[in-house]
Amino acid sequence: MFISADTRFTCGLITMASLLVSACGGGGGVSVDDGSAGDVLAAPLGVETACPALSLSTAQAVPGARIDMSGLPDTMGEASIRVLGEDDAGASVVSGLLLTSQGDGSASFVVPLHPAGTADGGDVALELGDGLMHCPPQPFTILPLPQAPADYAETVQATLADWVRAQIRALGLDPDTLAAADADDLSVQEQALQLGLQFAVDADQDGSFAQQASAESADGDDLFERLLMASGLEAELQAQTDAANALTGTKLRPAAPVWKRHRHDDHKMECGSLEFPPRDIQINSAAELAARMTAVRNSTSRQVLGTLGTLFGSSEVANVGGTGGAFGKGNAVVFVVNTVNEARLASEPQILGRMTVMADTVMTEDRPDTSPGQWSAEITANGRAFNLAKASAQGIIQALGLVPGPVGTAATLGGFAFSNQINAELDRVTQDSCFRVRAAEYGPVDVTDERYTEASLIGSTIAFTRHDAYVPADIGATELQIDLKSEAFGSARTIRELTTVTVREQIISLLSSVTVVGQPGETVEISATVANSEDDPAAFTAETLGGRGTITNRRFEGDFFTVTVETPTERERYPVLVKFVSQNKTVPAGTPLRESIAEITLDPTVEISPSGACLLPGGNLALEATLNGFDETEQAVTWSASAGQIVNAQDLTATYEAPGSTQSVTITVRADADPSVEDSITVTVGSSCIKKVWYPAAAASIAGNGTYSPGGDGCPEDNHDEDQTMELLVNENDIYTPPDVPPENALWANRSEGFSATYGHQSTRYSVDDRGNDDPSDDVCRSISLTGDVDADVNYQGQSDGTLAASFSLTGSGECATYAHGEVECVSPGLQQGLHGVFYTNITAETDMRLLGELRCENFQGNTSLGPLNIVMTRFEEGQTPFEPSEQRGTSIRDRNGNLRSPQLFSAQCGTGSQVIPIDVPFTLDAPAGTEDLIVFNITGAAFSALQAPANGQFSVGGDMAFSVRFVNE
Repeated sequence: MFISADTRFTCGLITMASLLVSACGGGGGVSVDDGSAGDVLAAPLGVETACPALSLSTAQAVPGARIDMSGLPDTMGEASIRVLGEDDAGASVVSGLLLTSQGDGSASFVVPLHPAGTADGGDVALELGDGLMHCPPQPFTILPLPQAPADYAETVQATLADWVRAQIRALGLDPDTLAAADADDLSVQEQALQLGLQFAVDADQDGSFAQQASAESADGDDLFERLLMASGLEAELQAQTDAANALTGTKLRPAAPVWKRHRHDDHKMECGSLEFPPRDIQINSAAELAARMTAVRNSTSRQVLGTLGTLFGSSEVANVGGTGGAFGKGNAVVFVVNTVNEARLASEPQILGRMTVMADTVMTEDRPDTSPGQWSAEITANGRAFNLAKASAQGIIQALGLVPGPVGTAATLGGFAFSNQINAELDRVTQDSCFRVRAAEYGPVDVTDERYTEASLIGSTIAFTRHDAYVPADIGATELQIDLKSEAFGSARTIRELTTVTVREQIISLLSSVTVVGQPGETVEISATVANSEDDPAAFTAETLGGRGTITNRRFEGDFFTVTVETPTERERYPVLVKFVSQNKTVPAGTPLRESIAEITLDPTVEISPSGACLLPGGNLALEATLNGFDETEQAVTWSASAGQIVNAQDLTATYEAPGSTQSVTITVRADADPSVEDSITVTVGSSCIKKVWYPAAAASIAGNGTYSPGGDGCPEDNHDEDQTMELLVNENDIYTPPDVPPENALWANRSEGFSATYGHQSTRYSVDDRGNDDPSDDVCRSISLTGDVDADVNYQGQSDGTLAASFSLTGSGECATYAHGEVECVSPGLQQGLHGVFYTNITAETDMRLLGELRCENFQGNTSLGPLNIVMTRFEEGQTPFEPSEQRGTSIRDRNGNLRSPQLFSAQCGTGSQVIPIDVPFTLDAPAGTEDLIVFNITGAAFSALQAPANGQFSVGGDMAFSVRFVNE
């Protein structure tokens, strides 16, 4: 049977009372002729079974000694022991059953008094069994108790009285004031202390230890005194009294309002969660907490009962001979010791809570030794909840005036077993008395000091500079292990926290890493920074490689080191390479400095304007070429067309004449100085032409790298980059509002625009924890680390077949973390894409058309969505006046059955997941009321990805969207 420390502690006191009952008036063991109890105890504990391996650690011992047994049969369950002996007249007697503490194949028990109740001991036989089987009786000799003076009980009583007063003073209370107080004016905890004091010192109190000690000194029987002498109770009480008296200067927090005790005498109601506040001791530091917890363990009866347990057992002795009305003459000392002890311990910090460790968990290799990473730790502690009824069951039953009975007595198949039933009765008494004191709570207090914690490393990527500080030593992760020195708090508990600290390589960011110049000899600026630097992010040197290009200027601007490079005038001397070398520390020692190379390339180009067009057969289109990357003597081009002809070509301009049939034509221009440099456009020659345009608006972003901090209160200075953003945004002056139609060179006949953006994010965030009060002196700076990334591609297209298309592809991750004081902070990648496109066509008669296309959304996650996406028709009469729907004219647009329909031709949106939406909408436009109407089809919509409600941990965003649409005449 396994018994917890607290259960053993409480039940040990009950055992003491049981022993004293046996020794002092309750009779000795049970005679085999003593009614039903004798009948049960006279019966063996099951069927006798051979136990050849059974052995005892000794064959003789004084009462209270613990005896170990080994070699128990594997098939034996929870075992009890019958102690068989004879009294002075030779009659057989049997003690109450001994409960054993049992493990695998072993057990132990505490030696009781001789079953005859004599202090001089004698020979007995021990029968071990579980009710179904028992081993053959084992011979054993119970040795005599030590001698004691006749008035020794009074000596112990005086020592106990001093001990109680010392415990009360240790809580900052005055014993005399407490004794004289009206119980109704006291808290529940103080009432318990008052009751303990009363039963220790008041000789007029029935059942008090003072009264009993006096009676024991005069009764001429020395058994009680010899039991007390054997226990060593006097010496231990005196030692604990001295330790408690040493606790001077105890200060209590202001007392809560007095709560009256509520008791149920009818035993029909339950107290539920009713409990009362303890008196809290002022503890503001680890030193105060450690001193208090250590002193408590040296000045309370938990140490006293360690010795009592040696004599009286730890709930292993269950005596059935002492169930009379007085409950034994030793019951008062049990009640006093346990009640006072538990009442005090409700206020005392005893149980260490969880340790919280805060640390710099992400470091860059260049972090200076003068600014090491740091960790700190906090711990909480609390007392133990106290219930007066359960603290000392027999004593409180007597004090409350309840009628005692065979508490915990129950017959089983092979004998008696009392422990569980005793505890069940104690719980019942506890509920019915409503006398529970809540455990005091203390902290958190800072335990970073090496007197209270020990720091060690599992790994080698950081190294300590002092107990609570560390610097990078290598790239990678190391476990920072913090162990609480529990012994400093009088505890043997192991409390350990592990925190991962990651050292990262410097990330050199170049703006930009690749630069394309259009003309030789251009001047280029390139900037470098260590994006995650914890030293000087702009500490660089720079040089050009191979003598290509010249650095004409170097300057420092905040976190950036910028150079001005004059590029070569000869096209054959490209690319130009510029090497940037960070001067910041690298790890491990001896690692070369980190470097990165920027490239400047020359990209001679020729571009045709417009980028595409739609012509009627035989129509003309003005062309113009622009050369980049060629000098003034190389400004000549050659034109060609796959159909139709180029006319009036001179310098960089020409005119294209379309053929007489509908088809798609490619027009090409080549630089005469380098024919490999060319550009082409596609011109659609059709029976009708629909003009089209996109107005792009898109951005991808994530927060900048570095340190985000409010500063002050122990926090570092704020030092981080600007947000990392790539955007594509049309100039608002280039947006044409219908009925205005963009000029030919602004249309998207055959054109594409977009961007690709890839960014990473690393940051350390700081926040001030005010600890829930207005006192700035105890504010502390907390930190978290966040990472994230975004990879986005955005594209808009106008295709030669009349299609407008748009797409995006997004993958990214973000992270949310919670500071130790509960504040949540996040970093999140973001994407926004506006979809604003317009189609223009003119009609002179009723026209049948069809809208064709597709919307595809795939793998949307993390609050990535599109919508709503709408396509709406607008009519301008005679090309200028907005059409006004009326009852007579309707909407001017119909379905193929001739029914009027909404001008909204399409509407859809995408959410989480994947979906494909085909677009096929036939419709008929009514004939103009006049000569010619302008028909405008507007596309409006937006795609975005944004942060949802914050939650701890990493999260992902992403998805792919592709949209294409065109109008055809039928």
